[in-house]
Amino acid sequence: LKLSVSALTISVPGVSATTSLRRIGELQSRGFVARTADEKDRRRDFVALTPIARTLLADYLARVDSCLADIHRDSD
Repeated sequence: LKLSVSALTISVPGVSATTSLRRIGELQSRGFVARTADEKDRRRDFVALTPIARTLLADYLARVDSCLADIHRDSD
């Protein structure tokens, strides 16, 4: 899954495009996202999670799922 940088900059209400671009740059420099040019329109870039980011996200979501299951089990 990849998203255009322009779509990301307008997707968060109350956050300026400049701030969004800065955050995307930080994520890219830390290896969490990869930014690639659109082959059909070189003015546009896409952003996608890197394999390490996908692994970290999957691990996080699994832990959240486990915690929610524990909460649900304790409430019964």
